[in-house]
Amino acid sequence: MRLNTPDPFSTDLITTWNNTEPTSTGFTVNTWTAINESTKKHIAYLWSEVPGFSKFGSYTGNGSSDGPFVYTGFRPRYVMIKRTDAAYGWMIIDTERDKFNLS
Repeated sequence: MRLNTPDPFSTDLITTWNNTEPTSTGFTVNTWTAINESTKKHIAYLWSEVPGFSKFGSYTGNGSSDGPFVYTGFRPRYVMIKRTDAAYGWMIIDTERDKFNLS
């Protein structure tokens, strides 16, 4: 997923990752100009799960106003969501700006 676009999720390993899946120790990129143009600056954000602090995963919506329950093992202070099957923007919910539970 790209942070700067509402584009849906892509599993194109060849164009993006040089046909090599990223690992816990490194990643490669192909010559696609969106991620490897020699005259442009690029940045990569790499995250790792830390028990009790961070959690990464996915869920499938159920159309209910309550939505599905997603267990993280702790009370999240920051949640970032991206729809993966269609072009929609990112959604960020955090405890600094959103001081109350909307439900």
